[in-house]
Amino acid sequence: MRQRLKPLLFDDEYLEQASASRASPVLKAVRSEHAKAKDMNRTAADGTPLHSFRTLLADLGTLAYNIAHTR
Repeated sequence: MRQRLKPLLFDDEYLEQASASRASPVLKAVRSEHAKAKDMNRTAADGTPLHSFRTLLADLGTLAYNIAHTR
């Protein structure tokens, strides 16, 4: 689930490419430029606000679908 939600989160979507550019796998992990831009802007490419995984679940927990019938 978290993998599918990466565009809405601060997670690095291009971690594999950033890891491949390191000289050694033992070196400290480097975030991709895309992830750094997400951190600075705090928005996704389409302008929607980003969340951490916990805040996204909390935000989604407030949504409800209600159907009301009148007689």
